[in-house]
Amino acid sequence: MVISCEIIDRCGVGAHTYFELYRMSSKNKNYYKVLGGGAYADSWDSGSGFYEILSKDSKTDVISNFKDACNEVFTNHSEFDYDELDENGSSISFEYI
Repeated sequence: MVISCEIIDRCGVGAHTYFELYRMSSKNKNYYKVLGGGAYADSWDSGSGFYEILSKDSKTDVISNFKDACNEVFTNHSEFDYDELDENGSSISFEYI
């Protein structure tokens, strides 16, 4: 695992959601896969194939893209802002492995 994301939603039912980014490497490419679970895991279609397949010399910032996608789930695609979520006790955190 490269990085994990944990979302705690205290606005409604106290839901817990997580996403994990995994990387597998071949001779020339890095293969990235996202696995998710919890209440809002279906907000991101993480079960179909690879999230990203890149050549090893690619400049794409996969971790930044992963964090952006997690933030989209956290804010319900910008339906809520961070201050509103924070006031209600909701949180998002990332852990590098």
